Amino acid sequence: MSVRHVKIGAAQNAKCPVCGTKENRVLEKANGYTIHLCAVCGLQYAWPLELPDEFYEKVWSCELLKNEADYGERIKRLRQGEILRFSHPYHRKAIQILQRLCPRESTILDVGCGDGRFMMLLEKAGFKPVGCDVASEPVHLLQRLGLRVYCGSVTDYPAGWEAPVAVTVFEVLEHLPDPVGFLGDIRKQFPKAVLIASVPSPLRPAARFSRHEPFDYPPHHLLRWSLHA
Repeated sequence: MSVRHVKIGAAQNAKCPVCGTKENRVLEKANGYTIHLCAVCGLQYAWPLELPDEFYEKVWSCELLKNEADYGERIKRLRQGEILRFSHPYHRKAIQILQRLCPRESTILDVGCGDGRFMMLLEKAGFKPVGCDVASEPVHLLQRLGLRVYCGSVTDYPAGWEAPVAVTVFEVLEHLPDPVGFLGDIRKQFPKAVLIASVPSPLRPAARFSRHEPFDYPPHHLLRWSLHA
Protein backbone atom coordinates (compact mmCIF):
# COMPACT_ATOMS: atom_id res chain seq x y z
CA MET A 1 0.00 0.00 0.00
CA SER A 2 1.44 3.29 -1.07
CA VAL A 3 0.71 6.16 1.33
CA ARG A 4 1.09 9.63 -0.10
CA HIS A 5 0.98 12.56 2.32
CA VAL A 6 -1.14 15.38 0.93
CA LYS A 7 -0.70 18.94 2.14
CA ILE A 8 -3.43 20.11 4.50
CA GLY A 9 -5.78 22.67 2.99
CA ALA A 10 -8.72 24.65 4.29
CA ALA A 11 -12.03 22.76 4.33
CA GLN A 12 -13.50 25.06 1.69
CA ASN A 13 -10.75 23.89 -0.68
CA ALA A 14 -11.71 20.23 -0.35
CA LYS A 15 -11.35 18.51 -3.71
CA CYS A 16 -12.41 15.00 -4.71
CA PRO A 17 -9.28 12.83 -5.10
CA VAL A 18 -10.94 10.74 -7.82
CA CYS A 19 -12.60 13.17 -10.25
CA GLY A 20 -11.01 16.41 -9.04
CA THR A 21 -14.18 18.44 -8.58
CA LYS A 22 -14.71 20.84 -5.67
CA GLU A 23 -18.48 20.44 -5.84
CA ASN A 24 -19.41 18.69 -2.60
CA ARG A 25 -21.36 18.87 0.61
CA VAL A 26 -20.27 18.04 4.14
CA LEU A 27 -21.91 14.91 5.52
CA GLU A 28 -20.43 14.73 9.01
CA LYS A 29 -17.41 15.44 11.17
CA ALA A 30 -15.32 12.84 12.97
CA ASN A 31 -11.90 12.63 14.63
CA GLY A 32 -10.84 16.09 13.47
CA TYR A 33 -11.88 15.48 9.85
CA THR A 34 -14.85 16.58 7.78
CA ILE A 35 -16.38 13.97 5.47
CA HIS A 36 -17.49 15.30 2.09
CA LEU A 37 -19.76 13.81 -0.56
CA CYS A 38 -18.59 14.49 -4.12
CA ALA A 39 -21.45 15.86 -6.23
CA VAL A 40 -20.06 14.33 -9.43
CA CYS A 41 -18.83 10.78 -8.72
CA GLY A 42 -20.42 10.10 -5.33
CA LEU A 43 -17.16 9.39 -3.51
CA GLN A 44 -17.18 10.21 0.20
CA TYR A 45 -13.80 11.53 1.28
CA ALA A 46 -12.23 12.86 4.46
CA TRP A 47 -10.68 16.28 4.62
CA PRO A 48 -7.83 16.89 5.12
CA LEU A 49 -6.70 13.93 3.03
CA GLU A 50 -3.88 13.10 5.39
CA LEU A 51 -2.78 10.36 7.76
CA PRO A 52 -1.02 10.79 11.11
CA ASP A 53 2.70 10.01 10.96
CA GLU A 54 3.47 6.27 10.91
CA PHE A 55 -0.24 5.51 11.33
CA TYR A 56 -0.27 1.95 9.98
CA GLU A 57 3.03 1.09 11.63
CA LYS A 58 1.41 1.96 14.96
CA VAL A 59 -1.83 0.14 14.12
CA TRP A 60 -0.01 -3.09 13.31
CA SER A 61 2.31 -2.87 16.33
CA CYS A 62 -0.66 -2.39 18.63
CA GLU A 63 -2.61 -5.27 17.08
CA LEU A 64 0.27 -7.70 17.28
CA LEU A 65 1.05 -6.80 20.88
CA LYS A 66 -2.56 -7.14 22.04
CA ASN A 67 -3.36 -10.30 20.08
CA GLU A 68 0.02 -11.95 19.74
CA ALA A 69 -1.07 -15.46 20.75
CA ASP A 70 -4.22 -15.44 18.64
CA TYR A 71 -2.45 -13.82 15.68
CA GLY A 72 0.42 -16.29 15.76
CA GLU A 73 -1.97 -19.22 15.97
CA ARG A 74 -3.99 -17.90 13.03
CA ILE A 75 -0.88 -17.56 10.86
CA LYS A 76 0.26 -21.05 11.88
CA ARG A 77 -3.09 -22.52 10.90
CA LEU A 78 -3.01 -20.64 7.60
CA ARG A 79 0.38 -22.15 6.82
CA GLN A 80 -0.91 -25.60 7.79
CA GLY A 81 -3.56 -25.45 5.11
CA GLU A 82 -6.63 -23.90 6.75
CA ILE A 83 -6.48 -20.95 4.36
CA LEU A 84 -10.00 -21.32 2.97
CA ARG A 85 -11.49 -21.05 6.45
CA PHE A 86 -9.92 -17.60 6.88
CA SER A 87 -10.22 -16.33 3.30
CA HIS A 88 -12.71 -13.76 2.06
CA PRO A 89 -15.16 -14.30 -0.85
CA TYR A 90 -13.27 -11.69 -2.90
CA HIS A 91 -10.07 -13.69 -2.38
CA ARG A 92 -11.69 -16.82 -3.80
CA LYS A 93 -13.19 -14.88 -6.70
CA ALA A 94 -9.79 -13.37 -7.49
CA ILE A 95 -8.19 -16.82 -7.58
CA GLN A 96 -10.79 -17.91 -10.17
CA ILE A 97 -10.03 -14.86 -12.31
CA LEU A 98 -6.27 -15.35 -12.05
CA GLN A 99 -6.54 -19.03 -12.96
CA ARG A 100 -8.41 -18.01 -16.09
CA LEU A 101 -6.07 -15.17 -17.12
CA CYS A 102 -2.59 -16.07 -15.85
CA PRO A 103 -0.29 -19.05 -16.48
CA ARG A 104 0.25 -21.45 -13.60
CA GLU A 105 3.44 -20.72 -11.58
CA SER A 106 3.45 -17.07 -12.68
CA THR A 107 4.32 -14.32 -10.20
CA ILE A 108 1.46 -12.40 -8.56
CA LEU A 109 2.06 -9.30 -6.42
CA ASP A 110 -0.32 -8.69 -3.50
CA VAL A 111 -0.13 -5.02 -2.45
CA GLY A 112 -1.03 -4.37 1.18
CA CYS A 113 -0.55 -8.08 1.91
CA GLY A 114 -1.21 -7.74 5.67
CA ASP A 115 -1.23 -11.18 7.32
CA GLY A 116 -0.40 -12.92 4.03
CA ARG A 117 -3.53 -15.02 3.73
CA PHE A 118 -4.05 -14.23 0.03
CA MET A 119 -0.41 -15.02 -0.69
CA MET A 120 -0.96 -18.43 0.87
CA LEU A 121 -4.06 -18.95 -1.28
CA LEU A 122 -1.95 -18.09 -4.33
CA GLU A 123 0.60 -20.71 -3.29
CA LYS A 124 -2.14 -23.29 -2.91
CA ALA A 125 -3.45 -22.42 -6.39
CA GLY A 126 -0.01 -22.95 -7.95
CA PHE A 127 1.16 -19.34 -8.33
CA LYS A 128 4.32 -17.66 -7.05
CA PRO A 129 3.19 -14.94 -4.64
CA VAL A 130 5.14 -11.85 -3.65
CA GLY A 131 3.81 -9.16 -1.35
CA CYS A 132 4.39 -5.70 0.03
CA ASP A 133 3.07 -3.66 2.91
CA VAL A 134 3.96 -0.25 4.34
CA ALA A 135 4.01 -1.62 7.90
CA SER A 136 7.20 -3.42 8.89
CA GLU A 137 5.66 -5.68 11.58
CA PRO A 138 3.63 -7.95 9.25
CA VAL A 139 6.40 -7.89 6.65
CA HIS A 140 8.97 -9.23 9.11
CA LEU A 141 6.54 -11.87 10.36
CA LEU A 142 5.80 -13.15 6.85
CA GLN A 143 9.48 -13.11 5.92
CA ARG A 144 10.19 -15.37 8.90
CA LEU A 145 7.52 -17.73 7.57
CA GLY A 146 9.36 -17.98 4.26
CA LEU A 147 7.21 -15.73 2.11
CA ARG A 148 8.72 -13.22 -0.33
CA VAL A 149 7.61 -9.88 1.07
CA TYR A 150 9.15 -6.42 1.20
CA CYS A 151 8.33 -3.27 3.12
CA GLY A 152 7.28 -0.32 0.98
CA SER A 153 5.08 0.55 -1.96
CA VAL A 154 4.77 -0.60 -5.57
CA THR A 155 7.53 1.78 -6.62
CA ASP A 156 9.94 0.02 -4.20
CA TYR A 157 9.64 -3.34 -5.99
CA PRO A 158 13.01 -5.13 -5.69
CA ALA A 159 15.06 -4.82 -8.87
CA GLY A 160 16.10 -8.48 -8.93
CA TRP A 161 12.60 -9.91 -8.72
CA GLU A 162 10.69 -11.01 -11.81
CA ALA A 163 7.87 -8.70 -12.85
CA PRO A 164 4.41 -9.89 -11.76
CA VAL A 165 1.86 -10.86 -14.39
CA ALA A 166 -0.91 -9.63 -12.07
CA VAL A 167 -1.27 -7.22 -9.15
CA THR A 168 -3.94 -7.55 -6.47
CA VAL A 169 -5.07 -4.67 -4.24
CA PHE A 170 -7.63 -5.81 -1.67
CA GLU A 171 -9.27 -3.28 0.68
CA VAL A 172 -6.47 -0.75 0.16
CA LEU A 173 -7.92 2.07 -1.96
CA GLU A 174 -10.17 3.29 0.85
CA HIS A 175 -7.06 4.08 2.92
CA LEU A 176 -5.28 6.25 0.37
CA PRO A 177 -5.13 10.05 0.06
CA ASP A 178 -4.24 9.72 -3.65
CA PRO A 179 -5.84 6.58 -5.12
CA VAL A 180 -5.48 7.77 -8.72
CA GLY A 181 -1.74 8.36 -8.28
CA PHE A 182 -1.39 4.97 -6.59
CA LEU A 183 -3.09 3.15 -9.48
CA GLY A 184 -0.96 5.17 -11.89
CA ASP A 185 2.16 3.93 -10.09
CA ILE A 186 1.01 0.33 -10.62
CA ARG A 187 0.34 0.88 -14.30
CA LYS A 188 3.66 2.64 -14.83
CA GLN A 189 5.64 0.00 -12.93
CA PHE A 190 3.86 -3.02 -14.46
CA PRO A 191 2.15 -1.86 -17.68
CA LYS A 192 1.11 -5.35 -18.82
CA ALA A 193 -0.07 -6.72 -15.48
CA VAL A 194 -3.65 -7.73 -14.77
CA LEU A 195 -5.07 -5.61 -11.94
CA ILE A 196 -7.65 -6.90 -9.44
CA ALA A 197 -8.89 -4.59 -6.70
CA SER A 198 -11.62 -4.50 -4.09
CA VAL A 199 -13.09 -1.91 -1.71
CA PRO A 200 -15.74 -2.16 1.03
CA SER A 201 -19.12 -2.44 -0.67
CA PRO A 202 -21.26 0.71 -0.70
CA LEU A 203 -24.27 -1.66 -0.87
CA ARG A 204 -23.68 -3.32 2.50
CA PRO A 205 -26.45 -2.51 5.02
CA ALA A 206 -24.31 -0.26 7.26
CA ALA A 207 -23.27 1.93 4.33
CA ARG A 208 -26.70 2.02 2.70
CA PHE A 209 -28.30 3.31 5.88
CA SER A 210 -25.37 5.61 6.82
CA ARG A 211 -24.53 3.62 9.94
CA HIS A 212 -20.86 3.20 9.15
CA GLU A 213 -18.69 0.90 11.22
CA PRO A 214 -15.98 2.50 13.44
CA PHE A 215 -13.23 1.44 11.01
CA ASP A 216 -15.01 3.24 8.17
CA TYR A 217 -14.05 6.63 9.61
CA PRO A 218 -10.79 8.57 9.21
CA PRO A 219 -7.97 8.23 9.79
CA HIS A 220 -8.44 4.48 9.16
CA HIS A 221 -10.60 4.90 6.04
CA LEU A 222 -10.13 8.18 4.22
CA LEU A 223 -12.46 7.23 1.35
CA ARG A 224 -15.83 5.55 0.97
CA TRP A 225 -16.24 4.37 -2.59
CA SER A 226 -19.40 4.59 -4.66
CA LEU A 227 -19.97 2.29 -7.63
CA HIS A 228 -19.58 5.26 -10.00
CA ALA A 229 -16.36 6.48 -8.37
